[in-house]
Amino acid sequence: MKIYKVGGAVRDSLLKRTPEDTDWVVVGANENILLEKGFERVGQDFPVFLHPQTKEEYALARLERKTGQGYLGFEAIAHESVTLEEDLSRRDFTVNAMASDESGNIIDPYGGLGDLRKCILRHVTEAFLEDPLRILRGARFAAKLNFSIADKTMAIMLDMVAKNQLSELKEERVWSEFKRAIVTDHPLIFFKVLAECRALKKLFPEFNSLFIKLFSQESYSQDTKILSLLYKKNRLEQDPELIFALLSRALFLHNQENEELTHEQMESFCDRLKVAKKFKLIAKRASFLKIIKKEFTPKLGSKVIHLLDLVGAFKNDHLFPKLLLLYEIELEIDRDAHTYVSAKELLSITNAVKNINKRDLIQQNLSGDSFAKKLKIKKIALANDILTPQSKSHAI
Repeated sequence: MKIYKVGGAVRDSLLKRTPEDTDWVVVGANENILLEKGFERVGQDFPVFLHPQTKEEYALARLERKTGQGYLGFEAIAHESVTLEEDLSRRDFTVNAMASDESGNIIDPYGGLGDLRKCILRHVTEAFLEDPLRILRGARFAAKLNFSIADKTMAIMLDMVAKNQLSELKEERVWSEFKRAIVTDHPLIFFKVLAECRALKKLFPEFNSLFIKLFSQESYSQDTKILSLLYKKNRLEQDPELIFALLSRALFLHNQENEELTHEQMESFCDRLKVAKKFKLIAKRASFLKIIKKEFTPKLGSKVIHLLDLVGAFKNDHLFPKLLLLYEIELEIDRDAHTYVSAKELLSITNAVKNINKRDLIQQNLSGDSFAKKLKIKKIALANDILTPQSKSHAI
């Protein structure tokens, strides 16, 4: 029995990156041998086991045979006679088809090291075309590693898309790859690869026109300016909710600030891919964001309170600080001769409104509508006090 470190852990170690996890392959063993050594079986469809101490995943060397559609349409064939090279041959890209032994020696039967040096993602065998999820994985790995797709691999991906193999994918898997891709180091590469293999329009039609505009570089308008912020991932904190809000915001601007159209598109995206409610909510609120000019009129406070209501500033959830950061980032790329309400001022107004003492209003025994009206007047007054210089204060 021999044990090898395989896949992404080997690739990332060679790239001097910290591996997300470590996978192992066991050659020359069977399930009974591993169970006797204290391993715990966790894979129902595949022979995968947890190490008794480290809890890392160990899989018996296996072959796979295509039996049906989708990424689950495979039969795993695990046997003591399966070699390491045979196991590695079923992997998607050569850079993921390397192994290292207990002495750290690299086993590279498919040229992964060379492709790693060239920063290329190349399919291992023609079996690549049996699993359409590999199109998404290829785009995500390209975004994660800043690699390009080999010409022959791209040709296979184009052929798979043309044959409508993407229809085999489960919605949850598509969303999972999307969510992981947008927090990579180079998220725009994910969309660019999908556009090149013509999968973008089929998988994410809501964003197709927006990204095609960005990649064609026909113009540098506000929507593509927003998307270009994905190059500055440090400001976005690799937060999937914040980045999803940014995508929604860019789509809103691409739609000429048509809220109804943007909401329809984002709802279609979220419903189709079974996206979690928090993503759907922050996408909707992001389209309501308006960069407010600081014009000292009695209406300024009213505009700000209306904006804060729309983006959920007064609700007790975690989304508003993310939208506030998006407001601040957008303000940075929209500099002109005007002065604008800052994100810091929006936060100050939000905190002031949350601290309003409502006891006086309650004691006045006002009706529901009257109470709401008086409270709104108080909110607007607070906003104007914070926004307007003392010498220019306005009465409400």
